[in-house]
Amino acid sequence: MVPKPSKDGLYVKKQGLQQDGTVSWQTTVNPSQNGLSDVVINAVPGEGQLINVGSLVVYPATVAPNGSISVSGGKPPLVAAQDYRIKYYQNSDGKWQLDINFINDYAQINEAYVITYGVTVITKHQPKTKVTLTSAATILYNGDGTQKASASLDVNVGEGSGWILADVGAIKFLKMSAETQAPLEGAAFELYYIKPDGTIQNSSYSTVGH
Repeated sequence: MVPKPSKDGLYVKKQGLQQDGTVSWQTTVNPSQNGLSDVVINAVPGEGQLINVGSLVVYPATVAPNGSISVSGGKPPLVAAQDYRIKYYQNSDGKWQLDINFINDYAQINEAYVITYGVTVITKHQPKTKVTLTSAATILYNGDGTQKASASLDVNVGEGSGWILADVGAIKFLKMSAETQAPLEGAAFELYYIKPDGTIQNSSYSTVGH
């Protein structure tokens, strides 16, 4: 049986980092170390950010007596598809959202975990301009529990990797008949991303729409 969380329990925290110019977000899950079940994290980046899904890592965390949290305890990270599932999609508000669902041996937890992932930032600002990025996360737990957290991070544009300095545009596709050159009604398109190792990634993990 999962212990009932305390009323003043803190179940999600958010923090932004810029290391060597690369922007990343850190979400701490269950820092109060209460018993939780069916945990799902909904992460929504602020405007102009693309989540690099392949950079996501979930670490077991250590909470010190003073409340500080670290991932330096030598514990290996959780395994995707075995310990958690991810889904990256456009939600009902038209925003791109990343869901992390703890499963199997982690369907019930009573320890803290840290989720990290990098982002690519699209901006029209000139290099070395300081801008403020935001990110939000919501934890769903125990069937009906929910708690939200958000954070902001001041960064310098163009420092390090992970920047696209451009306006956001759009691409339109028109499929035409090879014989008549007339547009084909009901034509469907599927978009795939070919990774550097040659494997094909389904479009649900692409950044189309940003």
